[in-house]
Amino acid sequence: MIEIIWEDDQLNRRQDAEFLQKFLIGRIKERENRGLHRSYVLNLDAGWGRGKTFFILRLAKQLRYFGYVVVEVDAWKDDHADDPMLPVISAIDTEISKFVQIEGEKTNRWEGVVRKGSYIALSVAKGAGMHWLRKFIGEGADELKNLVTDINLSETAKAAAKPVEDAIESSANEFLQVFRSRRSVIEEFKSSFSLFMKDNDCFTAKLPLFIVIDELDRCRPTFSISMLERIKHIFDVDGCVFIVSTNTDQLQKSIKAVYGDSFDSESYLSRFFDRTYRFKEPIIENFVKSLVTQYGVDANRFRIPPGYTLDNYISSGLVFYGLGLRDAAQCIDIIRSFVTIWDEDLKIELSVLLPLAISGQQGKLATPLPKVPDILTEIRNKNGSHTSEWTINFYNEKSNGDSLFRSFLGFLGKAPSESLNTNYARTHQNEWIREYLINEHNYLVQRRGRQEVKVARAWYYWDRIRNIGNVT
Repeated sequence: MIEIIWEDDQLNRRQDAEFLQKFLIGRIKERENRGLHRSYVLNLDAGWGRGKTFFILRLAKQLRYFGYVVVEVDAWKDDHADDPMLPVISAIDTEISKFVQIEGEKTNRWEGVVRKGSYIALSVAKGAGMHWLRKFIGEGADELKNLVTDINLSETAKAAAKPVEDAIESSANEFLQVFRSRRSVIEEFKSSFSLFMKDNDCFTAKLPLFIVIDELDRCRPTFSISMLERIKHIFDVDGCVFIVSTNTDQLQKSIKAVYGDSFDSESYLSRFFDRTYRFKEPIIENFVKSLVTQYGVDANRFRIPPGYTLDNYISSGLVFYGLGLRDAAQCIDIIRSFVTIWDEDLKIELSVLLPLAISGQQGKLATPLPKVPDILTEIRNKNGSHTSEWTINFYNEKSNGDSLFRSFLGFLGKAPSESLNTNYARTHQNEWIREYLINEHNYLVQRRGRQEVKVARAWYYWDRIRNIGNVT
């Protein structure tokens, strides 16, 4: 079963999952043995394209396989709510309800926990938060009154004919004052939640309870901050482990957008997490393969030099020119966009597209096409791995991807009859190029019904990449 969960793991994240499971469960046991509160908040920090969501989804499956309850919260999907507490309570309720013994008194105990949590959220929720309040209190003011019977809402009760939104809005100040004056309700919520989970007669699953939150860095800054505040001050429940997936650098920028550039967002964030776990940088070949698979880039759309697949030709070229993972991700996105707008039946020549994509990604979009080989030389001299040869074997002849691209430019941009009849060295590499030109010429003549088609093939690729560069 574990093998099936991780069967499409291109970045070897299974090792990270196995380590984190042992670490978190071990840390909870250590705290229990020392008589400490058994709660923990882990920040899973990884940049864009590093497979955070892939990892979180499969880690959740793995933990469930070992008998733990896992609550999954997609913070980005719940970003429309004014306050994140009710979305989290809703997700917890959905999962825990599956393990509650179906008996009146025991079910009522869990419903009491939910009501306490909803009661807290009610103090700050309004506007978009009504979507979540309705899950627990329905549409009518009578249900609202029953939920918070210990609050004097005489004026609200009189407004029962009004929508709940109007009733909440008209009493917002009263709710806030009650919330401030009765902070003990938070401790009651935490205590009743923890006691319920410890009672094996009520809750039949293993502890700790895992709550994983994904996509927090994509949310509104105020929502992200509120989520962290709720985890710290309200969901700090004995027996709960939070795993919060973030791009911490991006999240720090979001916090500065609220508090100002001079605000120490790094220190601010650190107080919410017990520890931060960072993925190792993946091997670029695995990273490229992961992105190609994730984006669904179809290798059949390309003409690929002999001895290579789509992903390892791309990764070999990226290593040759010395591009890192962030640059690699952007290059693959350019290639992906190029495929999207390619409306020809003819296959895309990868040996032409990749070097142009790299040049474009490196900010050289204004470079005239004939100067691109010089630009690529500069990129390689500055960043490149000079132990990488990017070798291509054309039968018994050796070449490399850079040389193949330069040779292609010698043919491209001419009218087909000119390029096909040019005297050229009869090498296997040139035959490979000529085969493409013949196929393209025949395709275009058939497609456009003309005997002479000036294609200027390389600038067609370059022009499209420049257009893609205008898409932000």
